[in-house]
Amino acid sequence: MTVGVSHAVFHVIDLETRLPFHFGNVEVTEIPKLFLRLEVDVDGAQQIGIAMGGLIPGWF
Repeated sequence: MTVGVSHAVFHVIDLETRLPFHFGNVEVTEIPKLFLRLEVDVDGAQQIGIAMGGLIPGWF
């Protein structure tokens, strides 16, 4: 199977949390969200994939 990325688009937006999250004396009220859209060629056929994830601080 051969896979090649033909196009990638990244978007990062800051979203407010519904409720504040407390971790020790730190209060988190917004987190960045990463949106990714990939166009890939898998064995000659073009496929599209979409993903999203929260970019939370590493100390969580």
